[in-house]
Amino acid sequence: MGSKCSKCNQKENLGHSQSFSVVEETGPDKVTQVPNKAQSLDDSIQIKNLKELLEKTPENPALNIKVALHLYQKNSLQDAERHFEAAIQNQAKLDFESCMALGTIKSTKGNHTEALEFFTKATKLQSHQAEPWFKAGEEHLHLEQNQEALENFQEALKFEENHECYNMLGLCYLNLKDYDNSIEFLKKALELSPEFSKAHNNIGNAYRKVGKDKRAIKHYLLAIENTPKRKFAIAHLNLATTYFDTGDTISALRHFEEALQVGSHIHKVMVSKGYHLLFKNSQTKEGIEFLLRQEYQKAVDVLVEVVNTDPENPAVNYYLGLAHSKLNNLEQANHYYHQVVDLGTRPIHKSKQFIKHFVKKSKKAIKKYSQELTSGFHERACSQVLDADSFIELLLPHEPSSLSNSVHLAPSPALSEEAPDQ
Repeated sequence: MGSKCSKCNQKENLGHSQSFSVVEETGPDKVTQVPNKAQSLDDSIQIKNLKELLEKTPENPALNIKVALHLYQKNSLQDAERHFEAAIQNQAKLDFESCMALGTIKSTKGNHTEALEFFTKATKLQSHQAEPWFKAGEEHLHLEQNQEALENFQEALKFEENHECYNMLGLCYLNLKDYDNSIEFLKKALELSPEFSKAHNNIGNAYRKVGKDKRAIKHYLLAIENTPKRKFAIAHLNLATTYFDTGDTISALRHFEEALQVGSHIHKVMVSKGYHLLFKNSQTKEGIEFLLRQEYQKAVDVLVEVVNTDPENPAVNYYLGLAHSKLNNLEQANHYYHQVVDLGTRPIHKSKQFIKHFVKKSKKAIKKYSQELTSGFHERACSQVLDADSFIELLLPHEPSSLSNSVHLAPSPALSEEAPDQ
């Protein structure tokens, strides 16, 4: 499990490779392959000659397949698909290489049902190769068919032990809510590839599901650190929500911001969850920071400016109510808490778990402070509010779900790693 649209999130979280075997070349001894101009010219001449032959016999299925494969190798996917389809229309039987190529083309275009059809055919043509089983498993994940995906990845693992395959098995178990098996397979992925960012993000999601937030934070951090330029937006988002759960609001805000900076489409994900309300105005963060530093009047002054420009923001109203309660301005606090309840139950917000917690905390505060105002026990109300545990409980709405590279932010598999899972 971006902001990113579902397709973009899937790419970010899943990070599917074009082939099953992944070779990571790093360091000063990395070999760079220099394009062979003569070979490229020969290929161009060959394609030209094939197309000339095809003009004479356009319905020749074998020739269409040969042209399609050449075009596929040159990354001309649309033209390659056209020639594959022409061959199929003329009753051609695709071989293993053609099934894999056409399956990849369909998957790239987001046609996962058709892609699965061709990868499944490939498994029947070469049942003892890992790659077609792995590719079919990926397509099942895109289609949210987790049990079928699991079975295909298990078949792939029979023929090649690979960190990518262990990661996908872990993701399947995560989606199936079998967290023990998920953690077991993700650990195996990390044993084979200790710097594998997607597996770190996914195992972070699994640990979070079983309440082990400290371990989740450790792996989210490793996912980010092992990603070039820290550009793993979903891991930042997962980390931010976990920090929020555990009470580290400053770190949460920092990683929410970093997620927005590195993920070109992550804003859409944040909007869907309600997190964007913290960042609609740059002064909101400033006001929350004053609140955390116990500079309550400064927090009120800043947040009043924000709420004047964005009066229907439940998050800002909540923190403004909290700041007033810390100053024992209980009538003003009640006013803003009531605003949160009203705004949070409107259609635009009521389905968002993040906002539900603001509403829940506001209702709790309204009940407590209304009783105190009615009874006139202002002094006792103040002492209760100043209790550190109560303050932290009010300050930090709990958001239990994480985003995975999970197939749900973007209906794709490796995305899902939860804020999405991979």
